[in-house]
Amino acid sequence: MTSSPTITIKYFGNSINQSNLLGEEIYIGISEAFLPDLFNQPLSFLVKKFESKENYNWIVKQINQREVNGSSFFDVLLDENKSKVKEVSLYETINKTNKKVTRTLFTGALVEVDYGLTQSIIKDKEIKKTKRYPNVLQKNEMRKRRLAIVVKVLSEGRVQVVPVTSQNPGIDKSTFKLSKETLDPLVFYGNSGKESWALCRMTQTVSITRIIPPITKKFERQSKSNITPYIRYIRDELYRNKLNPSDQIHLSNALLQTYSPDDYLELKDIKKKYLQLLKDIEAERENNKTLIESLNDYKKICEILDLDPNKVL
Repeated sequence: MTSSPTITIKYFGNSINQSNLLGEEIYIGISEAFLPDLFNQPLSFLVKKFESKENYNWIVKQINQREVNGSSFFDVLLDENKSKVKEVSLYETINKTNKKVTRTLFTGALVEVDYGLTQSIIKDKEIKKTKRYPNVLQKNEMRKRRLAIVVKVLSEGRVQVVPVTSQNPGIDKSTFKLSKETLDPLVFYGNSGKESWALCRMTQTVSITRIIPPITKKFERQSKSNITPYIRYIRDELYRNKLNPSDQIHLSNALLQTYSPDDYLELKDIKKKYLQLLKDIEAERENNKTLIESLNDYKKICEILDLDPNKVL
């Protein structure tokens, strides 16, 4: 009895050599399997925990493919993707501090969001796109880790954010370019040399497990006598980095462009009711002002004539 063709994926560190083997996956009776998507883009990442390594995040450097007796073999070369500054998700921060998300994140706060990674599929010994697998990211969907802007905290586990891209979106009123003042405090985004645009039409709700604070600079003095500050790189778990006032206005205006005509009519009706209520309150305030003035006049007369309001004349 002949064995059915298999798919074998081996992961290596440093170089593709058996001595550098991190782990392998063998698929028997399964005709399609996922691979990091290094075939449709120049750079790809992988999240995987190997028994011999503490690291979870990897950069995919190379993928080699070969066929042996009808079976497919893929050798994947990886490099550890470690941040110099320890990463801590919003979920971890909330668990550690017992502080509510609604008291931590506010509109305009700058965060990093890990949207996930695209993958390829091994199909009929060829590399295909994952269009039949809606459980993973699809083409044209927001992907990878990127800067984002908090729009609203929807619950203690979900946050609405606007993604930021370095690709110029062209003429689109639902986007705006972030100012240098907003980006400068962020180590990577402020020093990358690239411009950044907020894409309000791609507003998305994400879990707090996807959110981490971006790396920023913290200036500290080593001693009272030393006036030269020491620069330390941190991830501010208080999430104090936010849009400057000008960019806050740009965010509001760009978000308004994402409403449909029906939304606009509803908002217009809300605004109309709000203005009418303000008008009614102001009219009532003026009326009350007149009554109070009359009351004070009568009060003065009673005091002058020594008329006790609690006694019957």
